[in-house]
This record gives sequence, C-alpha cells and structure tokens, in this order.
Amino acid sequence: MMTECPFDSCSKCDIWTDYQVACVALQEAEELCSSNWKEISYLLDRVKLLEARLTEAGIDIPE
Repeated sequence: MMTECPFDSCSKCDIWTDYQVACVALQEAEELCSSNWKEISYLLDRVKLLEARLTEAGIDIPE
C-alpha cells in the first residue's frame, strides 16, 4: 500500500490514513469481542448451574 498520494507527492494519501484507522478499529473490536465472549461464556455456565440447582430442587424453570 502506498503511503504517499499518487496525485500529490507533497501530501499523505487519504486512502492510507483510512487504512490505518480501519486497522486500529479492527484491533479494538477484536479486543472487545474477546472480553465480551469471556463474559458471555461465564454467564452461560452460571445459567446452566442455576438451572441444574432448580431442577434438583424440583422447581420448574420458566420459559
């Protein structure tokens, strides 16, 4: 990818700047996704545990 503008050699390419911004945004999204997935997995495990305890106690689980 070119870092200099092909139309004006004195300025930086806007496409390159957009590319850099997109890379940073993707990296932040991946970090958030990982954290969110860990939290979702923890909560799903917790729900399964609570459902098992309710079933053992003979309590119906509402839909």
